[in-house]
Amino acid sequence: MTSSPNPELETIVHKLLEAGSLSGTWVRLIPLPRLYKERGAEAAIRGEIDIDGQPIMVDVGFKSSFPLSVPLVYIQPANALGFIPHLEADGYACYVRGDGQFVNYHQPAAVVRDALQRTRETLSRGYRGENTVDFTDGFAEYWSRLPNTGWIQSLVKPSESFKKIILATGSPNKKKQSIYLADDEQTIRSFSPQLRDEVFNVKKAFYVPLEKGIPLIPPSFGAMWSLQDIHQIIKLHTSEKTKHNLQRATRKWKSVETVILGLPRPGGDWALFGITFSGVQYAYPLCEASLVHKIQPIILDRLDRGYLMARGGSSLNLQTKHVAIIGCGSVGASVAVELARSGVGRLTLVDKDVLSAENVFRHPVGQYAVGLSKVDAVKSDLELRIPYIRVTAIAERIETLIRTKKFAWSDFDLIVIATGEPTINLYLNESLRRRKSSPPALYTWLDPYGIGGHTLLEQYHDQPGCLQCIYEFTEDGYLANRASFALPGQSFLKDLAGCGSLFTPFGSLDVLRTAEQTVRMALNSLAGKGSNQICSWKGDSTIFQEGGFQLTSRYESTEQELINQRTSFHRTDCPICHLN
Repeated sequence: MTSSPNPELETIVHKLLEAGSLSGTWVRLIPLPRLYKERGAEAAIRGEIDIDGQPIMVDVGFKSSFPLSVPLVYIQPANALGFIPHLEADGYACYVRGDGQFVNYHQPAAVVRDALQRTRETLSRGYRGENTVDFTDGFAEYWSRLPNTGWIQSLVKPSESFKKIILATGSPNKKKQSIYLADDEQTIRSFSPQLRDEVFNVKKAFYVPLEKGIPLIPPSFGAMWSLQDIHQIIKLHTSEKTKHNLQRATRKWKSVETVILGLPRPGGDWALFGITFSGVQYAYPLCEASLVHKIQPIILDRLDRGYLMARGGSSLNLQTKHVAIIGCGSVGASVAVELARSGVGRLTLVDKDVLSAENVFRHPVGQYAVGLSKVDAVKSDLELRIPYIRVTAIAERIETLIRTKKFAWSDFDLIVIATGEPTINLYLNESLRRRKSSPPALYTWLDPYGIGGHTLLEQYHDQPGCLQCIYEFTEDGYLANRASFALPGQSFLKDLAGCGSLFTPFGSLDVLRTAEQTVRMALNSLAGKGSNQICSWKGDSTIFQEGGFQLTSRYESTEQELINQRTSFHRTDCPICHLN
């Protein structure tokens, strides 16, 4: 037996063999194949398992992290059971999806026995032909394992219709030349601001949808399809309409042609895979009269909006929504980031202020943007982080824009107001209420020292319940916010270097909690599920009270009581929203 490069793993493997805890005869594998090493194996044992009465030799490989990770199982030879799902060209058996499931690391032998049992069950189903549909569902993975593959970034939106697309190649003088397949150039430029000024060499390509419900078997054991195989697939797996459109669109061809095939997956979405044909003669390569010199499978790095948003938990229904965020301090900027991540396609940011060094510990944009206007900093940050987002930055005060008629409420599906200035907020509330066509509005703010955060939604401006309802004057003449957890008439402003550095103390976690609450309400509003309501969260009041500050009676409410009070904030004497 050869020695493993990992003594600890070597010891574990020896114990597995010496204890006789695995049924049958198992020996160390000599030598360890290169393909096993490529998957991370540092040691392996060889034995035999039964698949539907047929004895099959298997190798069990172990990563250095074993038994904290599952073993790698290979059958030998790779074609012992024929070409079946979940068995790759090198014999690797995909008996489990991912490596993040629970592993009982205290019992290594049990982990190996479980891996072998799962391998038996998975391969038996394939051997009996019970899971052929899995070929189609995992087609893109099989395609990526083919030899001599190319790689292209794809922004093509999959659909059931045949269409002309483009193959765009970027400037060759860059370190890494960019190559994209896309529906059009505009799609590429909207993907990232870095591509807006890129000069592309554009060639035509085609997207060909295959029919739903017809299983497609990938190339077997790493052998790419022949041209005849591809012609047969087009014949059997495309609709008559697609064949007709393909014939009409491909009367001319070049020596090199690239095509994307779209395969509907039984589990939903699409498997997209590409093929580049070189040395094309006599006809377009998907037509039966053609000849080609070379066929190269292309792996598509999918960057289309639908694919990325689905993987990120975002909603495609939000891509047409336009949200204005007034106030891009820590809360407003955090709301902007999360709305963009949720799938909102367009944001307009309004704020006159400049990002200063004092902001960076609770503002989502880092110190690299100090000195920029907050809206420009947030716009730049969003466009670097999130593809397809459209951001308009307006470095002006909102009241100036309204006065000069440069801001139209009707342009937006939702207004988020995070100025932290009660007077401005009340002015905006009145402005929105006076216009029948105004979109829903969200007002969000923080109480000092992290004792709470609040979000008020006006989903319907013709119904009672608005921002003005929660404000009233006290006997001492203070404007009191009835939703606040801090008693009115107290000054919470702090300064570290004089009056010019006044600020209200709260931390980044308080910002994130308030932003999350606001974004959840925003998403409900955009889906038409909201109502006029106020939501509040409570934080720890220890530091607040140690500073000698006083809480309101509302702070004593339980979480359930705060939930129950959400829609009961309307005042019948409200001068803005009272019913006539």
